[in-house]
Amino acid sequence: MPRTEKMRIRDHYTDALNAVADRHGEEHCGYNIDPAASLGQAIGYTRRYIIETTTTHYRYAYYYDAIRKGLTRLRFDPKCHDILHLDLGCGPGLFSWVVHDYLLSETLCDGRRLEFVGYDHAKNMIVLARLMKHHLPTTFDFVGYSTMERLCAELRKRNFSNCCVVVTLGYVLIQAAQDPDALSRFTEIVRGSLPAYSCFLIAVDAFEGTRRRAFLSEWERLLTTLKNTGIDPQDAGIDGAIKSRASARLSLA
Repeated sequence: MPRTEKMRIRDHYTDALNAVADRHGEEHCGYNIDPAASLGQAIGYTRRYIIETTTTHYRYAYYYDAIRKGLTRLRFDPKCHDILHLDLGCGPGLFSWVVHDYLLSETLCDGRRLEFVGYDHAKNMIVLARLMKHHLPTTFDFVGYSTMERLCAELRKRNFSNCCVVVTLGYVLIQAAQDPDALSRFTEIVRGSLPAYSCFLIAVDAFEGTRRRAFLSEWERLLTTLKNTGIDPQDAGIDGAIKSRASARLSLA
């Protein structure tokens, strides 16, 4: 996709948030958003910490390149009939827009059903992601869950035999260090999407220093947890010359 088109979709995300904020209002919110946060707080958090253009928070181009490099390196198999993006810690749905952007640029959406499923502990982040997706130039399905139990139950009902699943994690991977059960829950969710025709796991974080080290540490712990439960992370790797991104192709061992 030409850079001008990618920039257009990137900027459209900002326009979409502005439209949602105009209708629903926004409230100040700290760096850590509470599960019971209001919709206004979810909007305020997104404006301040995700798309604030006067700082370096809005890293759409970096996320796009990380998704592209991950799926290209992992040999995205075009034979699947459906594509499911499973975003753990989805927040306001930015990664869904980025994945959609990549799939559209590679014409991987053509003739395939495209669906996005998000998990976030803050219910109103899911509400915001749903409101935002209505502003995306191309229509796609989105469903969100605020508990991992509901998400796992939904995944167990699905048939993934002709589906390619792309699982993404962002800041939630670093937050996992504070929750001793988080990685096992992530593993259960991934297992729920196997055996898919293809399954990719991509983690992206755009910070450096202590946060980057935490990201790399949690990525290695996640790979170990996957292996210990019979999931084989093939081609697992880190590209962290400047910032951090990690990816793996998954299969049942």
